[in-house]
Amino acid sequence: MKKKELEIIKDYCCEKKLLISKDIEEFIVNTFPNREGTLMKFYFTELFTNNIIYRLNSMYYKFNDKLVNFKYQYCKIDNLIKESIENKFPDMEVCIWSTNFLSSFMNLQPYVSYTFIEVNSFYVEFLFEYLKGIYDNVFINPDERELFHYSKGDNPIIIRKLPLRSPLDKQYTGNIGSITKKSKSKSNVFNLKIEKLIVDIFIDKDKILIYEDLDFIIRELLKVYCVNFVKLLSYASYRNVRDELEDYINYIIGYDITRGEFYDK
Repeated sequence: MKKKELEIIKDYCCEKKLLISKDIEEFIVNTFPNREGTLMKFYFTELFTNNIIYRLNSMYYKFNDKLVNFKYQYCKIDNLIKESIENKFPDMEVCIWSTNFLSSFMNLQPYVSYTFIEVNSFYVEFLFEYLKGIYDNVFINPDERELFHYSKGDNPIIIRKLPLRSPLDKQYTGNIGSITKKSKSKSNVFNLKIEKLIVDIFIDKDKILIYEDLDFIIRELLKVYCVNFVKLLSYASYRNVRDELEDYINYIIGYDITRGEFYDK
């Protein structure tokens, strides 16, 4: 779409704040008669790409006046592990993330950073044996007791099964209209999305020693990033924590999932 068209749509969305898809579709067709309704999904993609709107929940899109799209930033240990895995297991789909990323969202800086490597269950043992030969602090999905008694140093590496419905940023090739498959030249190391991060740290809060700062972390994440609560709650359901997490966000964090804003705004 042309820049001027995007500006006009942005002004409309700004005025409405919360919109259903029909609102946006009708506005585009009525305001720009040359725009074909059959290409609407591509117009929506442009609105997402230009940070004009984001998907809030199953009912609403929300005008994006200040939030940014989440992009996980790898730390040094992540990159070292990522490179090792890409060289040794080029076809293995894996998600790598570290609690080091959360440091800027914490009141108290942690003395331990946990790196999670999540893969298909078939690869867990193979990856464990491989990384154990490189690093001293490698575990297969340990509980709090194991980490407390057997962890050495300040960067435990935790290998575990990647949940099937994990919200991940998978890399694809081709233009947006002709995406059909992953590029063979792209890495199979996928980035976690903000929805997975929030659900996972909520579940693992005791294991990764952030329970004292969890409320602050979640609030700060919601202040900074666009969150799709359809994806978040779907993944939370798969992890069997939907009701607990929904109540936590609503009553403890004080965030209205249906409107995408804090109650005390």
